[in-house]
Amino acid sequence: MLKIAFIPVLMALFTACTAQKIAPETTATAQPSEVLRFEADGLADTNRVGLHIIVREFANQEPVMSATVVAYRKKPTQAYGQLSSAEGDCIFNVAPGVYTVRIQLTGLTTFEKQGLVLESGKHYTLEIGMGKVFIK
Repeated sequence: MLKIAFIPVLMALFTACTAQKIAPETTATAQPSEVLRFEADGLADTNRVGLHIIVREFANQEPVMSATVVAYRKKPTQAYGQLSSAEGDCIFNVAPGVYTVRIQLTGLTTFEKQGLVLESGKHYTLEIGMGKVFIK
């Protein structure tokens, strides 16, 4: 779990990662990134929330490895971050609350979903299809 002091550093990293430079004479098109599945079931620990995020490439459903995956909430402030595994998985054990999930990797369209309500005692699976960015 990341401590509160690291949140400004984490947010600065997001800003730096999303500021990709494209030469003026080139154009970029992008496929959208979107939720493929979001479901919940019970969890033994009633004071925590299990969050399993699966990151896939939208076009071919292949797992996306080493994507930066962050789940954060504003009140009270907490952030959790990981890199996706070779299978595209990230597993978080978080406090209940309203979260924003942000996933990014160079060459893929950044995904951000705000307002995910995660209730205590539940386990959620969120599967994301990441679109490619095409530069011409």
